[in-house]
Amino acid sequence: MTILPQTLIENVLKDEIFIQNLVSPLSTSFSIDNYTELITNVSDHLYHQIRQTIIELIEKMDQNFRQLPNRSQRYYVKDKRPRTLITPIGIITFNRTIYQSRIDGSTYAHVDERLGLPKYDRYDPCVKAMVVEAYSKLNSMIKVGELIGDRIYSPFCLKPDRENYRISRQTVFNIITKVGQLIFEPPPTTSQINSLFIMADEKYIPLQNSHKEKAMIKAITIYEGRKSIKKRVTLLNKTVFFTEEGAIWEDIHHFLDGRYDLEKIKAIHILGDGAKWIKSGLSELKSADTNTTFSLDEFHYRQAINRITSHPELRLILHNYIKNQDRKNFNKLTQCLLNDKDLHLKQADEQIKYLKSNWRAIQNTLNHLKIPCSMEAAISHNLASQFTSVPKAYSEKHLPIYLNHHMHYLNHYDIRKLYLEAIHIRPNHEGIKKLDPPLNLSIFDKRPRYDKSSTSNWIKGLIARN
Repeated sequence: MTILPQTLIENVLKDEIFIQNLVSPLSTSFSIDNYTELITNVSDHLYHQIRQTIIELIEKMDQNFRQLPNRSQRYYVKDKRPRTLITPIGIITFNRTIYQSRIDGSTYAHVDERLGLPKYDRYDPCVKAMVVEAYSKLNSMIKVGELIGDRIYSPFCLKPDRENYRISRQTVFNIITKVGQLIFEPPPTTSQINSLFIMADEKYIPLQNSHKEKAMIKAITIYEGRKSIKKRVTLLNKTVFFTEEGAIWEDIHHFLDGRYDLEKIKAIHILGDGAKWIKSGLSELKSADTNTTFSLDEFHYRQAINRITSHPELRLILHNYIKNQDRKNFNKLTQCLLNDKDLHLKQADEQIKYLKSNWRAIQNTLNHLKIPCSMEAAISHNLASQFTSVPKAYSEKHLPIYLNHHMHYLNHYDIRKLYLEAIHIRPNHEGIKKLDPPLNLSIFDKRPRYDKSSTSNWIKGLIARN
C-alpha cells in the first residue's frame, strides 16, 4: 500500500535540487532562506498533489455516472466540457460530461449537481465562504482580497506571482452582497436564570447616494450576568443585535421567547442613555410574569453633571445629592447655578432637565442594580472600529448585509457554515435568506470623596445669596 506522505517526500527529494542540498550534511549554507524555501517548496508539492487528487476523483465521479446501465434512458451525452475553479488550494481544471434530458430537453451536469457547484462561478464555494467570513471581522474589501488570494496561492511564499491571485475588491463585493442577510432561529439555551440584562445604544454610520446623510443603527447587547476573571469582567452568554429598523423590541422579544422560558424570567433590566426608543422596551418586554426596569448608563449621568458646571467641588456635591436621593437640595443648587452665569456652562439647563427626567433611572443604577453599563465600550469595539474608524460611507442597500454578517461573527456563529447553507436558498424581496437553526454554534473608578467641612459654608452662602 502506497502512503501519500512517503510518496510526496520521495518526489520532493527527487525533483528539487534545493531540497537535496538542504538535507545534505556537506552543505555550507546557513540562513533563514533555507527554512522559507523549505516551507515554500514542500507546500507547493503538497498543493499540487492535492489538486491532482481532487481532479482525479471528480473525473472518476463523472465517469461512473456515465457508465450507469440505465443512464441512457434518462439522459444522452451532449458534450464534454472543461471547468476551471479557483479553490483554497489553487486552480483546478477538470473535464465533465454535459447531458441532455430525454424527457424535457434540459441540460444536466452530474458533477456540478452532485457537488452543489453553482453555475458559471470561477471561485468555488469554499473560497467564497472564506471571503464572507473574513469581511465579517475586517473593514476592508481590499485587505480581504489580498489575504484570501495569498492563501489560495500558497500557505507561505515569497514569489511575486502571489499578487496575481489576489481577489479584486469588486469580486469581494459581489460575493458578500449576493449572499444577502442570513436570518435563523437561535438555539434555545439550557441556562436556568430568573433575570436578564439588556444594554442599548445607537451609532450613526455615514451613507452614500441616499436622501439621508447617516443611518441610525440601534445596537442591543443581551447577557445573563457578569463574572470577574483576573481583574476583568466578562458578560455571561452575551448576544448582540444590530438593526436599522424601527421596531427592534419586537425582534428582541421574539429572540427571548425562542431562547428562554419567559415564564421563568422574573426581571429584565434595561440599561442605556435614556433615549425614547430604549425606554419603550420597558412596555414591550413587560408581562404578567416579567417585570422590567430601566437604569441610566453611569457614563451619561456623569457626563451630564460635567456639562452643568466646570467646578470639581460642585460636581461632587451634585453627585452626592443624587446618590443620597436628596432631590430638594439638588433642585436648590441647580437653580443657583442657573442664576449665576459664572458657575454654569452653556448646556446646563438642558443637562439639568435630563437628570431630573431620569432621576429614578439614576437611583436604580447607583442604589439598586449597582451594575455599570458598558454599552459605550461595546459600541466602540463592535461598530465604530468596523464601520466608522476610517472615513467611508456605505450604501443604504448593502449596509444591513454588512451589519448582519458582523453581528453573526460577534455572536460566535460559524460564518462559513452559514454561507454554505445559504448558497441554494433564494432571498426574499428584502434580500434576506432564512436558514434552519444552525447546529453546534458554538467603567468608572470609585466615587471620589470630598471634605464637607471645607465647602459646606461656601455652598450655604451661595444658596443664601440667590
